[in-house]
Amino acid sequence: MPGNSGVAAIEFAIVFPILLMLLFGIINVVQDLAMSRRITAAAELVADLVTRRDTTIQVATIKDYFTAAELAIRPVDAKTVHIDLYNFYKDGSTVGTRWKRSSPNGTACTVPAPRLADPNDAIGSLLNDPTVVSDVVVAVICMPYVPPVANFPGIQNIFKNRTIQKTIALRPRQSTTLLCDPASCI
Repeated sequence: MPGNSGVAAIEFAIVFPILLMLLFGIINVVQDLAMSRRITAAAELVADLVTRRDTTIQVATIKDYFTAAELAIRPVDAKTVHIDLYNFYKDGSTVGTRWKRSSPNGTACTVPAPRLADPNDAIGSLLNDPTVVSDVVVAVICMPYVPPVANFPGIQNIFKNRTIQKTIALRPRQSTTLLCDPASCI
């Protein structure tokens, strides 16, 4: 049929950009999920290593743990990753910070605010547990997410200004209180 010769080309011109956008969108979503898993694993690593300490942790040891987390996130550039480590305690109905350490890299993460009245808040639940009175160590790792195909039209708006942040809260395992040495850890 002579009148149908350009129909396939027109259909291809309409469908191809949509298929490209779907392909690049899938690539970005998968990459985002992979980065989120890496950040979660790194936060769990730092929290786990810190909570294994006896009664005191050295600042140099914390720096080593930050390095271990940055290595776990590779091949991401460590300059974009920020790590915060907090030690919260409860005194009556007040929550305080015993000490805090931060890595020098990246943009600061959102500070966790323990909510004692919220049963869904992991930090508040650990602090509120009447059976175990102890500090709670919280590791927070965050980084900006830049999708691999960020410049494809439509994709940059979906993932624009996305920050991946993970917070892990654990209790010290060897004691109820975990101090930081030197005492100027804050």
